[in-house]
Amino acid sequence: MLDFSRMTWPEIRDIIPRLDALLLPLGSIEQHGFHLPVDNDYYTARELAREIQKRGKKEGINLALSFALPVGCSHHHMAFPGSVSLSEEVFSRVLGEILQSFNSHGIRRVLIVNGHGGNAPGIEKALVKAREEGKWELLEPFYYWETLKKRGKGILKSGHYFHACEGETSLALALKQRVLMDRAVNSLDENGDLRNLNILKSKEVTVPPFHHITTSGVIGNSTLGEKSKGEKILNLVTMEAIKIIQGNLTPNSKTAG
Repeated sequence: MLDFSRMTWPEIRDIIPRLDALLLPLGSIEQHGFHLPVDNDYYTARELAREIQKRGKKEGINLALSFALPVGCSHHHMAFPGSVSLSEEVFSRVLGEILQSFNSHGIRRVLIVNGHGGNAPGIEKALVKAREEGKWELLEPFYYWETLKKRGKGILKSGHYFHACEGETSLALALKQRVLMDRAVNSLDENGDLRNLNILKSKEVTVPPFHHITTSGVIGNSTLGEKSKGEKILNLVTMEAIKIIQGNLTPNSKTAG
């Protein structure tokens, strides 16, 4: 597996012309309830990118994995110890300069594998600038939960997905994250209003500071998390990511794997 963080610069130089795309994982360091570590979004983005890379290899698509950017925009979690946040301005600027660096070395196709919803505004802002200043054949963000929303009907028993919930817990289990299921909670019973915070049903959700609405930090029913559900989610999202990459490869741009 090609992983830029484990390669020398000559190795990277030699592989760039043969790449179909570079996968850039973005995450966050923030509370995920009593049962998931604070690195969960970072871990998910990184491991999901690895799974996309593996699936790409089976499809004859040559993908490399970039280092993962671990810290994101998590201001709404800051009342919970261990959470770390960048401002949207700083996050967007850092991402933009990373993309500029890749582009200057001849990388023209990047799929951003984002593990944290709070990063989205900063990502979109960075992409506008990057597209104006760089030469790209593919520069797109991939939000895995959007695939679950479109194609994952029936996977989640609760019909709810938001934060440290049934879906996120299930995916963590499938990706072999550290999960303390004996500490999982159902915050939907704690506060019925939290059912309205559901990305499976809402296009846009305004999130108040988490400590104002949940004592555990969970928005969802994490007790329903199961590895088998996570594997179904993983299959859907990796397949969707490969479709996005394939859709941006022409016969002339496709390289030998």
